[in-house]
Amino acid sequence: MEESLFAVEEVFQQARSLQGHIALFQPRLSPGKRAEISYALLYFARINNLDPRLVAAVVEVESSFSPRAVSPRGAGGLMQLMPGTARMLGVDDPFDIRQNIAGGTRYMAMLYDLFGDWDLALAAYHAGPGRVLSYRGIPPFRETRTFLSRVNQSYARLRRRYPGFTGARSLP
Repeated sequence: MEESLFAVEEVFQQARSLQGHIALFQPRLSPGKRAEISYALLYFARINNLDPRLVAAVVEVESSFSPRAVSPRGAGGLMQLMPGTARMLGVDDPFDIRQNIAGGTRYMAMLYDLFGDWDLALAAYHAGPGRVLSYRGIPPFRETRTFLSRVNQSYARLRRRYPGFTGARSLP
């Protein structure tokens, strides 16, 4: 019983930390929405065996934690899922916080399983797995390389700021 209470307290602490981080990017987002994002991020990161700080770094770079974000190319929601990718992942509404994070984290895990390397998996997340396969590495697109650099920088910052977070598959 005491062990499970400790685990619950740890999740609350992590969620509070994430909510504060989200507020830096979305100060007008309601506390309820920040809580929904943080708990969904923690839950689906754990389900998909991912470091929640890495997922948070992707969300930060992709949408600045805006659930309604839409890219010029039509990607939508927190994790900026393209319509075809969202359909493949079973995401009916990319602007639904839980659906988007569930699909985005599942996609991250699938890509890591495919490539076995986070830089390649993240490049595939951004540019598409076909491009990573055809270039046999990170595609030479400035936008993809900038995305990788920004995610890596954000992830390093989050790891320093929140060292107690747990996650199995993370960047070294």
